[in-house]
Amino acid sequence: MISVLIAPPDAPQIPVAQAPPPSPPHLDRLDHRLLAVVEESGVSPIWALLNWVSAEEGPPSRAEGRKLRLDLWHRLKRLLRMKLLWRHGRKSVGIGPSPPRLAPSRRPRRYRPAQRHGERLTVRQLAISGPSSTTIGLDPGAESFGQKTTDDAQASEIPVGPEPNVERQDSKSAPTSEEVAAAARALARLPRKPRRRWTGWLNDRQHGYRDMPVALPDGREGHLYGALRGKAIITPDKGRLLGGFGHGPFRWTVVPARDVMVVRNEAARLLGSLKAGRKERTSTLKAETARRNGRMPCRKGRKRGRPCRSATVSG
Repeated sequence: MISVLIAPPDAPQIPVAQAPPPSPPHLDRLDHRLLAVVEESGVSPIWALLNWVSAEEGPPSRAEGRKLRLDLWHRLKRLLRMKLLWRHGRKSVGIGPSPPRLAPSRRPRRYRPAQRHGERLTVRQLAISGPSSTTIGLDPGAESFGQKTTDDAQASEIPVGPEPNVERQDSKSAPTSEEVAAAARALARLPRKPRRRWTGWLNDRQHGYRDMPVALPDGREGHLYGALRGKAIITPDKGRLLGGFGHGPFRWTVVPARDVMVVRNEAARLLGSLKAGRKERTSTLKAETARRNGRMPCRKGRKRGRPCRSATVSG
């Protein structure tokens, strides 16, 4: 095995040119001034450094000052690329590299289900059952739900009456015309397309929203404050969680979301029952009218829509 190769004496030797040593970077007066200011402070904020050096130059106008600061910023980036300056975070530079940051120790996250005085808790904090949440009353029949406190003696309790509307049996007698008219007027007074703050699901089909009228299995009615991870927060006060603070007692309660029943609107239920099992009769006149309206041209100046009834169309 040959490990060393020796050229014969008559072989021509070609010398290899050595690379010249790298020339030092060219730095002018402003570059040296930037380095001197950072060296004095150790670590300097970027824009404080640019403003300081720009003020020392004394630009004659604001436009010249902005141009000078932009030129200093390009010079600073060049110094960073040449490793003459080093970044310390996002907004500062230093004369040397920043020390390595130790990873912070991760502590277990703690939740405070109990509401303190003057503090607003989220649905996530209220729905999670913790060591201090035993007074919230996960049982729907707990005494804390609907119980008066000494500080809130004048507040109204949750109404305890008959079973919720969802469990009531429909009357066998047909509604009168006066009842139907009253139900229609009640629905007409409701706001059109109300803005709802949606929250979690009560079951597989019912999506809950803030202040939704709901009822518990024992017949008590209230409002939904929020739902999360199979838990629902029910309060007798619309949009508020009243009661004590710390360990309670509270006027609201947390119950399983599957036990919450939605209270239906009686007027809507009455009008909907009149349409149950009914099918609209096919009308040849209505179909022909719809086809004729579809052939009419759009209104002038509009991309979509049909002309109003008062507009005349020449044949």
